[in-house]
Amino acid sequence: MSSSTLETFPNPRPERDYEIAISSTEFTSVCPMTGLPDFGEIRITYVPDMRCVELKSLKYYMIEFRNRGIFYEAVTNLILDDLVGVLQPRRMTVVGDFSVRGGIKTVVTAEYRPMDDPVRIPVEAEIDLHAFAAREVVSVVDEYVRAAAAMGFPEVRIVHGRGRGVQRGMVQAALDRHPNVTEFWDDSAAHLGATIARLTPRANEQKTREGG
Repeated sequence: MSSSTLETFPNPRPERDYEIAISSTEFTSVCPMTGLPDFGEIRITYVPDMRCVELKSLKYYMIEFRNRGIFYEAVTNLILDDLVGVLQPRRMTVVGDFSVRGGIKTVVTAEYRPMDDPVRIPVEAEIDLHAFAAREVVSVVDEYVRAAAAMGFPEVRIVHGRGRGVQRGMVQAALDRHPNVTEFWDDSAAHLGATIARLTPRANEQKTREGG
């Protein structure tokens, strides 16, 4: 199922943790074994970061499952994956509460919780990663780029150092898969080693990498 149907809007209070609960009570998909319709309720609970899901687009996203053959377990996890992909929430739980079939009741719960609390960083046009531990680099880059894109920065500069290029590789791998990055390249003028990334507030599937 394509997550491109899903739309988002800026979180009006990103400085505060608060919970959003959504219930889709008429969810329908198709049993891949029998071809018969499955009915149930999808419950979504999440703490937003920079973006919230737009409900009309969520409704149409759910409707797309109506003629799709998919197991309960797969659809619950797919909905979680798609929502996490477009929202990058602080926490999220998706519950698939399906109607009784053949005397058997199934409830599937899938959760997204980052391993550590997100690293809160100021949003500026440049970030120096020397201030962070190596294990934090990927999560810092992910959050920084997401926040910078939401704030409207067209480009950002990420200082990672030269060394053996390990940290540069981690940074550019994170940029390569980030939905808010359209292209990135090495900053040849940076004596400490840096990468410049061009951003967009909306997710992009295609990226351009320059400079090797």
